[in-house]
Amino acid sequence: MTGTPTPHAAPRRSPFAASRPVARSAVLRPLATGLAVAAAFVAVFLAALHHPTPHGLPVAVTGPSSSVTAVERGLDAAQPGAFRFTSYGGPVAAAHAVAARDVYGALDLGPAGTARVTLAGANGPGVTQTLTAAFTGAAAHLGDRVTVSDVAPLPAGDSRGLAVFSYVFGLALSSFLFAMAFHRSASGASLLVRLTVPLLFAVVSGTMLTAVADAGFGAVTGHPWAVAAISAAISYAVAASTIALTRLLHGAGIGVAGLLFIVIGNATSGGALNWHYLPGGWRWISQMLPTGAGVSGLLDVQYFGSRHLGPLLLALGFWTAAALLLLVTLPALRLDMVHRRHAAEDAAHARAVAPAA
Repeated sequence: MTGTPTPHAAPRRSPFAASRPVARSAVLRPLATGLAVAAAFVAVFLAALHHPTPHGLPVAVTGPSSSVTAVERGLDAAQPGAFRFTSYGGPVAAAHAVAARDVYGALDLGPAGTARVTLAGANGPGVTQTLTAAFTGAAAHLGDRVTVSDVAPLPAGDSRGLAVFSYVFGLALSSFLFAMAFHRSASGASLLVRLTVPLLFAVVSGTMLTAVADAGFGAVTGHPWAVAAISAAISYAVAASTIALTRLLHGAGIGVAGLLFIVIGNATSGGALNWHYLPGGWRWISQMLPTGAGVSGLLDVQYFGSRHLGPLLLALGFWTAAALLLLVTLPALRLDMVHRRHAAEDAAHARAVAPAA
């Protein structure tokens, strides 16, 4: 009698065993990526910020010419290259220059025995401490009593002057992560979609984050429409540039964009410490990246009457124009790595199904 074969139970798998084969590269790649990111963060932050020293802080000294000359020489001798002096006709003009951020601080050597220091707290605690110490020391050397006034104080919601730094970092990080996710989930989208969806994200995120920071925390306050517009421009520059780099370099483009906009951009933005304290070429890099230019531009809008938006417009215009140029021209020049990969996959699939047909 032939019986029905008894089915064999599947071997019981250990919960600690591999659920499927894993290639060695699948393990080594994230290990190498994590180590590279850690090394990049530490190296860039230490290179830019390990020894912050002021370089060319714009200041003004007014009063009797002999006293002004003596103070300027003394300040320059004490901290060579730390200050860049601008001449004004009197204390009122110098104070107006501080309020417009043409200079960061002013020292007026008034009648015998008195001196007035004019600062803008919105320039950050680092600048305030540097100028207060330098100016009060110079006045004390002359035997003058010093009074200090702040023409652009920080709001109660941002007592340490870190709100704009945190705001721009969050804006840049979210835009970078959006672009990375968009590349992975919608890499085959049309050019129109690749141009307009990041714009939609930028407008919505800029408006939303402005509302959170202003109405929610009273931190990035005043001129909400200007802040939202600048925020959207920063977001679009970062997102579009990241997408363009991934089209040019594929996976490596994400790494390049992360290094530029997140690692270097965060270290050199000038939010935690004014960009005049960065060494060498880091100061130039700071104001050419969307993050550094964004911090300066938002501070200018909030506290200084939007008088110095040129660097912001230059930086955002450069990155946005470069991104759009790449997105439009790469397919035409057959340099779009995503298109080439998709075309190769389609060709391999067509060859695989051809014999069956």
